[in-house]
Amino acid sequence: MGWFLGDNHDGPEELRWITDLEHKRRPPLNTLFNICANYVANHLEDTVLTTDYPIHVRPQLSLPIEVAQTLWNMCPLDEKDGFTTTMTAFTAGDQLSPSPLPLSALDFSLPNQVDSHLLARYLSAHGRTLVSLNVSGCTLLTSMALVAINEHCSNLKYLIVGKAHQIFQADNPPPNYSFAELMANRNIIHGPKKLEKLVVHSVGLDDVDDYDRFFLQLVSPYQNTLTYLDLSGCDVEDFHFLVNISSLRALILYHVDLGEDSENGFFAVLPLIRGTIQHLDLSQPLSKLSTWGTYYNPNELLDRIVRTFPEIMILEISGTNLAGDGVAQQVHGKEGGKANIQLVEQCCDIPGLNFRSRRPLEYLGLYGSAHGASHRHCIPAKVIGGDKDELQIISAARVFMDRHEVLERILNDLFELFRTEAGKYVSHCLRLILCAMERHPTEKHIQISGSASLFYIVKNNQNVGPIGPVHALKRRILDVIVRAMEQHVTDSTMMRNGCLTICHFKIPQDVMFVYEKLVKVLLETLGVVVISQPNNEDFNERIAIYLLNSLACQVEGEHKRLVGNLGAIHKMLGLIQNRLIRAECDDVMEIAWSTMWNVTDETPENCSKFLEHNGMALFLQCLKAFPNQPELLRNMMGLLGNVAEVPELRGYLMREDFIKEFYELLNSRQDNIEVSYNAAGVLAHILSDGEEAWAGVNDPTRDAVCLRMSDNIRQWSLDSLRNINYRSFKPILRLLLVRHTMQCRLWAAWALANLTNVYPEKYVTLLEEEEGLSYLTPQLDAPDAHTDLVRYARIAYNNVLRVRQQQQQLTESAPDSDVESTFPLLG
Repeated sequence: MGWFLGDNHDGPEELRWITDLEHKRRPPLNTLFNICANYVANHLEDTVLTTDYPIHVRPQLSLPIEVAQTLWNMCPLDEKDGFTTTMTAFTAGDQLSPSPLPLSALDFSLPNQVDSHLLARYLSAHGRTLVSLNVSGCTLLTSMALVAINEHCSNLKYLIVGKAHQIFQADNPPPNYSFAELMANRNIIHGPKKLEKLVVHSVGLDDVDDYDRFFLQLVSPYQNTLTYLDLSGCDVEDFHFLVNISSLRALILYHVDLGEDSENGFFAVLPLIRGTIQHLDLSQPLSKLSTWGTYYNPNELLDRIVRTFPEIMILEISGTNLAGDGVAQQVHGKEGGKANIQLVEQCCDIPGLNFRSRRPLEYLGLYGSAHGASHRHCIPAKVIGGDKDELQIISAARVFMDRHEVLERILNDLFELFRTEAGKYVSHCLRLILCAMERHPTEKHIQISGSASLFYIVKNNQNVGPIGPVHALKRRILDVIVRAMEQHVTDSTMMRNGCLTICHFKIPQDVMFVYEKLVKVLLETLGVVVISQPNNEDFNERIAIYLLNSLACQVEGEHKRLVGNLGAIHKMLGLIQNRLIRAECDDVMEIAWSTMWNVTDETPENCSKFLEHNGMALFLQCLKAFPNQPELLRNMMGLLGNVAEVPELRGYLMREDFIKEFYELLNSRQDNIEVSYNAAGVLAHILSDGEEAWAGVNDPTRDAVCLRMSDNIRQWSLDSLRNINYRSFKPILRLLLVRHTMQCRLWAAWALANLTNVYPEKYVTLLEEEEGLSYLTPQLDAPDAHTDLVRYARIAYNNVLRVRQQQQQLTESAPDSDVESTFPLLG
């Protein structure tokens, strides 16, 4: 497919931060440094590690921290083998001997199998240089991880615990630590000296002991250094721990009950907070709108927030009613404990933000807010995250990129834009969608919504904008799609979206870098369908087998063997058996035979697999059940032609019931001459083994087969169009050497005459490359040569000479080339 890359304008202000959202583990490969780094990262065993046991980093190897960090960011941490290799390379070193591959940031945000022991090894190797640590995807960590952080991470500035909050539990004290020692320190992170950013999610009442003091203990060591605190999803009952954090600039309380009426709630503590808050997030998941996000006095509360924090520039109140109902009101104060609300001249359409009407916020999040707040006109903010239009949706996606509950709905909004072709900022949305799918690989609805949008983006071949080299963009889209299919292979919607999107790329050229992964997932899809829906035709089954056939059709031996080794032959035979049980010959049945025809082409291993899995029995059953299906017959005989080309396997075909069917199909005129041609090809290879190989077959006789072959070949038109694709003529050319049976040479000569006659551009070149004239020449004057054999050989020979002559005439008629004339002359 053709991709058009637009100009390099960044677009509106709302879009200029998109680049920051690109997943850090997937840096662009459009520089020489990154290309080299990517190669090294994916070949650590050849470039960084030794081959002797135990495997370790090569002696005297030492890389600058910037280079080592780039390698780490590119390493395949989500694959078992790649993860083991990466671990070996990057856990070398300890506190006494620094790592030869020092890192400043460790990111384990994606789901992984890192446990406390392995994390301790990483931290021991990189503790002195480590500045940022993200363990949010580590579900196996225990309290030992907290001990390792405190012991090794003295220079840590950014710590993201996320939902791995089980490290604060003391259920399993680590070795060499008494329970009392662990209890004394378990609820605090005291190792880093100057922690600036702390993210802890979803801590509940049952997750830690002494819950009343947990948050105070958590932040107390960093009251003068902590600038960013994220407690999303936590059950906070007393917000007084915020009072003494004098350095706080950003406070994230997404999905937190703020306790509107509680004396220890957020709004009660608000006047006591000392930090100069510039970024405040009080948003709620949309499903919580009727509970935590609904306040009795929203206008008063919002007004109190912006007056308490006059420096605030980023305010996120999505999923709440804090924007009010749009009726112009203003808070004048409190008398008798009740707010004195009066109607005033409207300053803006969000009453609680009247105080900021002349000094707009940099960003205001209103996505999913009550009373359609994002659709109002006078809103004091430069950038708005909401659902009014494309720009608002994109802005909201930025904020909720790590919150899948809301991101699902945002991606659905983007899908509607692309489905109706209403999206204007395609390249920006594309990068957002890819980023969302990369960050949430296990969230099925994220993957489904994202892949649905990708389908329309790719299908419509839109201007994808300044994202970098075309091939890099294609690779990223395909990589994301295939990973999503791997993760959610049992979900029919995900598989449908993925297959349909991939169909709009060039197959197999564009997908060669994920060839094995894609074949595996397609085979697994077919297995799921056959097992779960044996009696229902399924679209996913058809599209998956279509893709698999396309992948097998235009690749060479190594990839064909790979497809066979991954179980394609066995899977195809299972599909065929399924259709035989249902007495149904559909496109799945036909493509299953076509796929096996493709993967057995010049691949003896796969031909053997076909025979081992009882393929010939299914061949006979299909002939009996569906005798009048020309496409099916052509594909089956094409496959058997590949089997017959393998000398070691022809013995399996020398059964009377098989030979009788081949003999009958010689007279077939279904699908033009294709069925008859393929049957003759099978018999030609069998006949090439001589009379002694025919000993076990009495009906039909060998002479009868030869006679019928001769009669049918003479009737075929040399101008017949063919539904076949040869990549090599070697099996056919070998038949021209058979002296004992003229029909072998007759079929081969007719095939070469026909193909070079109808498709000279392709097959004349192929015949010359494989020195075909040296095989044809002896047929022209052989003493036992049949008249038709000589005629067919001469036609093929003359076709080659004619194309040669045409090419020579084109060369001679071209203008003379003069080296001097191609360059400007100096006077």
